[in-house]
Amino acid sequence: MNFLNPAVLIGLISAAIPLILHLLNLRKLKNVEFSSLQFLKEMQKNKIRKLKLKQIILLILRTLLIASIVLAFARPTVNGTIPGFETFAKTSAIFIVDNSFSLDLSDENGNRFNQTKKIISSIMTSMQDGDEAVIIEMANKSNDKQYAFSRNADYLQAELDNIKIIYNPGDLNHSLVQAKKLLDDAMNFSKEIYIITDAQLNIFAQSEINKIEAKYVNVYFIPVGFNSKADIKNYSVDSLNVITRIVQLEKPVEIDAKIKNNSFLSVNGLIADLTFNKARVAQRSVDLEAGKSKYVTIAAAPSAAGVVNAAIELEHDAFDADNKKYFGFIIPEKPDVAIFGEKNARSFINMAINAGGGIDNFAKTANYSANEISSINLSQYDLIIVANGNYNSSDFARLRQYVSNGGNALIFATDETEFKTFASGLASLGFGNAEVKEFSQSQPSQFTTTDKIHPLFDGVFKIDNDSRKVVESPKIYKTIAVHGGQSLIEIGSGYFLSENIIDDGKVLYCAVQPNTEWSNFPMTGMFPAIVIRSIAYLASRPAISYNFELGQNNQIIIPKKYCTGNNFKIVDPDGNEFLRQTVMLSSGAVLELDDILVPGVYTVYNSSNIVVALISFNLQSSESDFTKIGKSAIIDSLNRRIITPANLAFIENIDDIK
Repeated sequence: MNFLNPAVLIGLISAAIPLILHLLNLRKLKNVEFSSLQFLKEMQKNKIRKLKLKQIILLILRTLLIASIVLAFARPTVNGTIPGFETFAKTSAIFIVDNSFSLDLSDENGNRFNQTKKIISSIMTSMQDGDEAVIIEMANKSNDKQYAFSRNADYLQAELDNIKIIYNPGDLNHSLVQAKKLLDDAMNFSKEIYIITDAQLNIFAQSEINKIEAKYVNVYFIPVGFNSKADIKNYSVDSLNVITRIVQLEKPVEIDAKIKNNSFLSVNGLIADLTFNKARVAQRSVDLEAGKSKYVTIAAAPSAAGVVNAAIELEHDAFDADNKKYFGFIIPEKPDVAIFGEKNARSFINMAINAGGGIDNFAKTANYSANEISSINLSQYDLIIVANGNYNSSDFARLRQYVSNGGNALIFATDETEFKTFASGLASLGFGNAEVKEFSQSQPSQFTTTDKIHPLFDGVFKIDNDSRKVVESPKIYKTIAVHGGQSLIEIGSGYFLSENIIDDGKVLYCAVQPNTEWSNFPMTGMFPAIVIRSIAYLASRPAISYNFELGQNNQIIIPKKYCTGNNFKIVDPDGNEFLRQTVMLSSGAVLELDDILVPGVYTVYNSSNIVVALISFNLQSSESDFTKIGKSAIIDSLNRRIITPANLAFIENIDDIK
């Protein structure tokens, strides 16, 4: 015989209460003889014997009544072959099945997800008439998934057969909360929870724990592969970082990938491939000690403009799901650049662009005189370069509006505009405290600090321990230096090159003219480098690429300059399209992406069919950790989550619960 609530048996102590009361009533009394009653003694002996017999029978009945009540609450069950006594009490059972992608691993007993299904099928075969069950998917946190008990064994088996691996980690907390809600509505008094999982650390590692009350509930934890002795060879790409911050056509894009050996043996010559749009473009080999990680740098140059769906991929092993990490970027088309200014200044700028690969190859340029800025539609250009010329306040107002709406500008100092107007125009763009400074031929001003880690200088300077260390400087004789915006290059009198962001656009300011009247800057190698890098930096869209992990509450904000409506088209890694409606805020459109289930690069288009975002979804690296957790640690973790279960059992052998 078994008891579902054996703790209640302690109440059998109360069965002694009638006996104690009986004994107290039998305490010896003092006898007082009355002569008139002496002759009645013989008459009462028979009646007293009958009374004592009744008292003993009543004592037995009271004791049995209390014991029966206690035993009833202890819920005795019999498991045998005697007819009428061969089954347990009717049961409501919940199966929490781990269908995270780590279960797709195989060991000496076969695929672990198939092992999980066999365990559940085996338990369900013992279900009898009146029993009910439900299967909860641990890795499926969708609010659209509704669970309900069923007494139909065929239906439950079909439900089990239809469960698929999901590219999310298991969430034990969420599953237990769902189980508690179901048990509150269960029809049967006997309640059971079966947790079948590979017992990875990540299902116990949630920072917030939702404790559930499980009084009168039996909880069985069944770890799949817990006793496996297989030597599983598994290597994973744990993370990656795109080092190159401004990507350009036919310029190397450098990626830093973290490769991990999750096996017990070292590996030599493990191959890592870099692919662009499914074509292999570079390859590296790596040696890894057992259980160790190593960062590998790999690079390749894109050969065509547009969207690039990229990945780092390892060769085949025992668990392929974690062999690949995705990322994406956009190689911009040749930017449309409008250059305003006097002819001599524009000629220096055009020569610098030619040095970067030629006007036809690097950028599409249009040259205008300074006074044409008021009549040209600036919005048709990706960026504006403003050089020497006579500009008025309305020109700066138009320029600010252009930048605010998502345009970009590079502005050089000029002495042909009235200084007060020029200083006021710079202030409207975020560059305040403009001041004219002149220096002698014998003691020219020079660079004092340079922000070499800014994306503008990506690949231009060798990064050392001092990221602000001065670089080779031109000789500067006159400047209109400022003290506003973010400093990129400084001289003694202020900022030589600075940046400011206005709403959705960026603007750079250079404190000298693009000619040789104020400095020898245009004659140095720094001038074409800064002009070319400024165009590449201003024309790039670095905020367009996002990298998320599946199973998280992911969302992005699409800048309002790309919002031509609140409906966006999303193309998944297989080319399938679906629409997603967004919530519009003052800063842009909020796109919710917490229901994505398949890894890869997703491309988001606005209603004008312009790419507004590339979103890479990757698997959580914690699923690659197959380190076994001790039995005691698992029991302790379950005890922190489940309050007062009737029975909490760690089952290593399925036969133990049949």
